[in-house]
Amino acid sequence: MDIYNYDPISREFLGVSQADESPLEPGVYLLPAHATDQPAPAAKIGQAAIYQDGAWRLVPDYRAQSVCLIDAAGYFLGLASLTLGEIPDARHILTEQPNLSVKKPKWSGKEWIDG
Repeated sequence: MDIYNYDPISREFLGVSQADESPLEPGVYLLPAHATDQPAPAAKIGQAAIYQDGAWRLVPDYRAQSVCLIDAAGYFLGLASLTLGEIPDARHILTEQPNLSVKKPKWSGKEWIDG
């Protein structure tokens, strides 16, 4: 029987494995901790499947993307990282780090400019 394993902290889908048959009850399969017999949904790029409250759901996944943190005026504050399921807000933009030789990098809404 296939089982679908997930991380105990993030609850993110890790992979499929085979359940062990109970040595005391033939035909009954053991379901280990942090696994379910419910198939995980296929996640697209930018998504991850997590198991929560007895069901799988797809959440945004920006962890592999470059995220910059800006202040209210649009000035670069530094690189940031988003957690699984977190959606960028107005202070987090999905773009490559600006050229740091520029004195005060500022986000124009489309590109980095010298502020």
